[in-house]
Amino acid sequence: MSGISGIFILNNKGIVIIQRIYRSDLSSDSVETFNKLLIDKQEDLIPNPIIYDPKDHQTYIFKHYNNITILAISKKNVNTMMIITFIYQLIDIFIYYFKLLEEESIRDNFVVIYELLDEIMDNGFPQTTDFKILGDFIKTESHQLLKSPIHSNDLNLSKIATLSTSAITWRKDDIKYKKNEIYLDVIEKLNMLISKNGSVIEAETIGSVITNCMLSGLPECLLCINDKEYFESNSHNFTANIEKTISFDDLKFHQCVRLSTFQNERIISFIPPDDLPQNTQESQKKKCPDNCVVFYSECNFQGESYKLCQSSQKEKRVLYKSVFVPENIIAKVYSKSSYKGDVVLYDKSVQCDNNGIFLLSYSENNQNNHLSVQISQRKVYLKKQE
Repeated sequence: MSGISGIFILNNKGIVIIQRIYRSDLSSDSVETFNKLLIDKQEDLIPNPIIYDPKDHQTYIFKHYNNITILAISKKNVNTMMIITFIYQLIDIFIYYFKLLEEESIRDNFVVIYELLDEIMDNGFPQTTDFKILGDFIKTESHQLLKSPIHSNDLNLSKIATLSTSAITWRKDDIKYKKNEIYLDVIEKLNMLISKNGSVIEAETIGSVITNCMLSGLPECLLCINDKEYFESNSHNFTANIEKTISFDDLKFHQCVRLSTFQNERIISFIPPDDLPQNTQESQKKKCPDNCVVFYSECNFQGESYKLCQSSQKEKRVLYKSVFVPENIIAKVYSKSSYKGDVVLYDKSVQCDNNGIFLLSYSENNQNNHLSVQISQRKVYLKKQE
C-alpha cells in the first residue's frame, strides 16, 4: 500500500494556491488533467470524491469546501479511505487555526500551511493530525514557530517529540488540578416521522456523551451504559428488568475509548482528553409497526352471523376500517359487533348500501378501534383502507 504523491489546494477556478509534493512521480500537468476529468463528471447526480485516470494511472481524491478544493494525487495503489479521512481532518485543522477556511485565509497563512503539511504527513503517509499537539509548536498569531528561551529549547523539543509518538496523544501526563472532578453531559435528539393521522411511522433517538474532565495525571475512567447486550450477558449479576434496557444500532467513539474493552465487556473504558470531547455517540432506530397490518382469517358460516378468527395474535389495535361486501353475496350488513379475545362476531341486521360497505368497531382497554373486512365466499381478509 502506497501513500500520496502530492497534495494541492485549488481555488474555485481550478488554479493552484498551495501545493506540497512528497514524491517525484507526478507529471507537471496532473492538476490540468484533474480539472478536465472533474468537468466531465459534473453531470453525475451523486458526486464521486475519487477519480481514476486510466491513461496516467493516477488517482485523484478531492473535497470541495467553500470556494476551495483540497486535492490529493496518488500514482500508485493507495488506501483511499485513509486519504479521505485525512482530508477531512486537514480541513478541521485549518478551521482550528484560521477559524474561517476560504481562499483569502489560505493566501494569508501560507507559511503556517506549509509547516502543517510538513508535520502532519511524511513521505505521503499521514502522521500527526491532532491539532492539540500541533498547537504546541505552530502558532497562528505570529505565523511562525514559537521561539523559546535557549536554556529550555531542548526540553520543549523533547516533550513535543514524546507527545507526538506517545500512544496517548490527546492528553499530557503532567496535568494537575486542585480538585479532581469530571462532568458528563448527555445530549439526546429525537427524530420522528409521523403520518397524517398522527401515528408514528419511524422514530430515531440520537444521543451523545460529552465529558468535561478536570482530573490530574492520566486517569482511566469506566462508563457503563444501559446496553441490552451487557445486561443479557451478565443477567446472573443483576435483578433489574432486562426489558428496560436499550439496544443500540450505531455507536461512535472518540479515539480515547478502548475498543477492545467495549467489544469484550460492553464497558466504555477511556482516558479522557483535557478538553470537551464527544466521547460517545449512539443512535437507536425503531421501525414502528404499521397500525393497519394485513392478516388472514378463516370465515365460518354459523346461521345469521359470521365468525372471523384472527390468524395473527400480535396485532390487536388497528385504525379506521371499512368493510367491502362482494356483489355476488346476497346478505344484510352487520351493524352490531362484539370483540371477544381473538374472535369478532358480526350480526346481520341492516340492508347493504350501494357501495357494499359497512363499518365495524370494537373497544379494547377503553380505546375505540375500527376494522375493515373484505368478504369472499370462503375467506376473509383484513386490510388497510386506501
